[in-house]
Amino acid sequence: CLDLGGVIAQRTSGIFRDVHGVFDRWREAVREFLDNGSSPPGLREYAVGWAERDPGRPGYDWPRSTPAIELIYGLVHFFPELHDDPEGQVYLETFTRQLTACEQIGKFKGRVLHHPDNEGLSEASVKELLVNFLAPIASGVVQVDEELLQSFPRDRLSVLSIHQSKGLEFPLTIVDIGSDFGGNYAAQRFKRFPDDGGVPHRMEDLLRPFAPGLEGTTLRSQVDRAFDDLYRQYFVAFSRAQDVLLLVGLNKAGPDQRVDNVAYGWRRSGVCEWSGEKRPFEEI
Repeated sequence: CLDLGGVIAQRTSGIFRDVHGVFDRWREAVREFLDNGSSPPGLREYAVGWAERDPGRPGYDWPRSTPAIELIYGLVHFFPELHDDPEGQVYLETFTRQLTACEQIGKFKGRVLHHPDNEGLSEASVKELLVNFLAPIASGVVQVDEELLQSFPRDRLSVLSIHQSKGLEFPLTIVDIGSDFGGNYAAQRFKRFPDDGGVPHRMEDLLRPFAPGLEGTTLRSQVDRAFDDLYRQYFVAFSRAQDVLLLVGLNKAGPDQRVDNVAYGWRRSGVCEWSGEKRPFEEI
C-alpha cells in the first residue's frame, strides 16, 4: 500500500539489507494470500487503490495528506481477528505503538503525502514511514508486548519460554526436558548437566574483585553456580502446573539412560534419583 513493488525502499538509505529481505518476504506473502482465493472481498481493490493513490471514484482526488493510522485501521477492517481476538489485538498494538513513535520523531508526523506536482516530497514521506515505522518491526527491534495479555484465552495453547512463564499457572503444564538430547554430547552439557561455568559465571569472578565490600568473599565454584541456575530454571518450569505436569522428551534421554540431565532427576554428584522402580512420575 505504501510502496508498490519496493521501488521506494530500494532508494531509501537507512534500511539494512536483512530488512529489505523481510520486506520482500512480506510482499511475497501478500501476493500469495491475494492469489489463493481466500482473501477477504475488497481487500485487493483497497490495496491497489492505496498503492496507486487512486480513490476509485470519478470526480474524487486522493487527499494531499493522509495519516498512516487510517491505512492501518482500513486494513484491520478486512481482518476481524485483529480487533475481535485478544491475541490479534496485541499484534495490532505493535504497529500502532510504532506508528505513534514515528509520529513523534518524524518530519511528516506519520502522514503519507500525495503531491503529483512534487513527487520528491511524496516519496520522502513514504521513506520516513519505511525507516521509522516498518523497518524497526521488520528487524525485530520492536516486538509484541506480551504483558498486554492479562489472561490467556482459554481456547489456546500458550507456548512460552520458561522465563516468560514465570509467575503464571496453568491447569496442565507441558515442559520439554529432553527432546534435544538424543545422546550424551558434550556440546549440550551446559543445557542439562554442566561440567564448567558459563560466561555469566566467569564474568562474576572477573568483576567481583572490583565490587566494593565483596573483594575478599569466597565464591562457590563456577560449575556449582551453573547447576544452581539449571535447578532454579526447572523449578520455575515445574511449578507452573496447578493440576497436571507433563514432562516430554526422548526415551533415550530418560532417567535409566546415560544422558545425565538435571531435569530428569540427576544430582550434581552424578546420581539419578529418578532411576529404578521408585519414580516420582507415571510413564505414558
